[in-house]
Amino acid sequence: MDWVLFVKFLHVVVVILWLGGGFCIALIASFAERANDDVQLATALRNNALLGKFLFFPALLATLVTGGILWWASWSLVEFWLLLGMGGFAASILIGMLILGPGSDRIAVALETEGPIPDILNEGRRLMRFGRFEVVILFSTAAVMILRPQPNDIGILAALVVAIAAGAVAFLLRGRRASPSM
Repeated sequence: MDWVLFVKFLHVVVVILWLGGGFCIALIASFAERANDDVQLATALRNNALLGKFLFFPALLATLVTGGILWWASWSLVEFWLLLGMGGFAASILIGMLILGPGSDRIAVALETEGPIPDILNEGRRLMRFGRFEVVILFSTAAVMILRPQPNDIGILAALVVAIAAGAVAFLLRGRRASPSM
């Protein structure tokens, strides 16, 4: 077996774990919010903090390492699709490092010390909106890495822009107005 294929397999597996984990936690939190179940939402928020440490961050590192090996072995750094993909990866890292990671940890500690009080749950709802938006970024990045659009692929690029803009409106802007305490 070609070692590059094996690294590509590992890369795809860790991306699936990262993307699938993010999608599942967003879905579980959405179910809890729609059911208006504070206990379920608090559980999802605690699990989000655990998954951040034991799934999302390790998968991110493994994606970075395997992607770097694949780039070194196969591609030029100046390929348009690769630059777009790295931009999506960077956006996801920034959202995770600056918003999701610290927020999840803070909420998990607050839930342990204060319980599922409304202020903490509202902060968790706000955080989960960012998590849903990050899932949109991750799916868009996966699309870029699979479809490998070039600058003249206007349809693909337009669809990606529309998807990201729709995610921002649906999860960040609309969600902010929908929350009375925000």
